[in-house]
Amino acid sequence: MTSERYCARGCTIRGEHFAACPDYGNADGTCRGCVPVEARDGALICERCYRAIRGCLEDAADVVGHLRSIADPTRSSWNFDRLVLSGRIELPAPVQASIIDASDDIVKALRAWALYVQFGYGHPWRAQGLEAGADAASSHEDAAACADLILTDLDRIANNHDAALGLHADIAARTPGDPDRWTVADALARFPLDDQPRTAEQPCPECARLTVHVQPPRRGGNDTRYLCRSCGWVANSADDGGLWAHVFRDEIEREEPTPHDPGWLTLADAARLAHRTPATIRHWADKGIVTKRDGRYRRDDITTHLEGTAA
Repeated sequence: MTSERYCARGCTIRGEHFAACPDYGNADGTCRGCVPVEARDGALICERCYRAIRGCLEDAADVVGHLRSIADPTRSSWNFDRLVLSGRIELPAPVQASIIDASDDIVKALRAWALYVQFGYGHPWRAQGLEAGADAASSHEDAAACADLILTDLDRIANNHDAALGLHADIAARTPGDPDRWTVADALARFPLDDQPRTAEQPCPECARLTVHVQPPRRGGNDTRYLCRSCGWVANSADDGGLWAHVFRDEIEREEPTPHDPGWLTLADAARLAHRTPATIRHWADKGIVTKRDGRYRRDDITTHLEGTAA
């Protein structure tokens, strides 16, 4: 049974053309595909757009925390502990304006959509960006609360034409160069997070190329994600009844951390435990003081280091 609804964003099937298309039957043509993609069941956008929004919302808090840690270099242990050879205090290097703009734009968008989820259109409140001086941990917590709320209502949003297009534009759209308004997707492309995905041994189910990257979950309980760098196919380990968790099971077994293991902390939780910024936790991991695995940090290493420095 086929759907009569197509993706409201105008997505098309790569390599498939209408008979009237000048590139019909021409593999070397300029048209990348003009046959529209069917909308996801119960939604007005296609599966790929839906998953792109979902993935950006799942990454939003980590992106904001990462950006704020970059924007606040004076609070990392490296700046406090480094040796100053002159009589003057050495000031940190200036922070790129784009880093501040990106975190501010993302949080403002998340807050706006969280208000929409709670009160719908027409509410009297205006979403604001990050407060001046907001640190990485509090910014991460703020963004996570908003993103989690939006995720709970994503299916309803995806079935509303204006809301679906608006959320994709605010969260998952990409703009070349320095955007006038940053999205999570823009920030991920410009300021990638530390944990890089690995290439799967199995081919992409759409283009059959060995270019599927496996991204372990950054927070306990989240799903592993798969993204083809060639054709853009995206899925997670819960999609399609867990099919992709089975297809890429070798990567799941090797990469996925134990979701509820209290001995391994997320970056934000590690920063809270240590009363330090996420940048400091990353610095400790780089120096080998704290063990890092799949984007999480060993609790015992943090407490041992804190006890040693306090002695």
